[in-house]
Amino acid sequence: MAMIKTQSKTADIEDFIAFNENTRICVEIKTSKSDFLADFAKLKHKDFAKRYTKFYFCVTAELKDFALEYLRENYNNYGLFVYENNKIQVVKNAKINKNLTFLRDEKYLFMRMSSELATQKMKGVCDDISRI
Repeated sequence: MAMIKTQSKTADIEDFIAFNENTRICVEIKTSKSDFLADFAKLKHKDFAKRYTKFYFCVTAELKDFALEYLRENYNNYGLFVYENNKIQVVKNAKINKNLTFLRDEKYLFMRMSSELATQKMKGVCDDISRI
């Protein structure tokens, strides 16, 4: 699975995307309630069904209860990671989106990045690409 930080067509930058040929997972990292809530005004949430197999938020332990309740009430298909004591815990699993479609440009971008990562691994730049 390869990971990237990318900018979407909605002019928003995802914090983290991991992907392979069949799966695309997005993680947004939030450190405050206002940052967490502001994210839902962005277009990417209207377009979720087309873009990601799974979507997660990662929040600090202080935001855990608030974020979990908000997601359960409003975006139950999203998952939640919590960062605490230098560890990340899955608190709520994201539901699998079976309606994922790759736009032609996105598919090319992901294939190109996979190719670049494979090339770097062969050059010895990445010793263990699975850990990236």
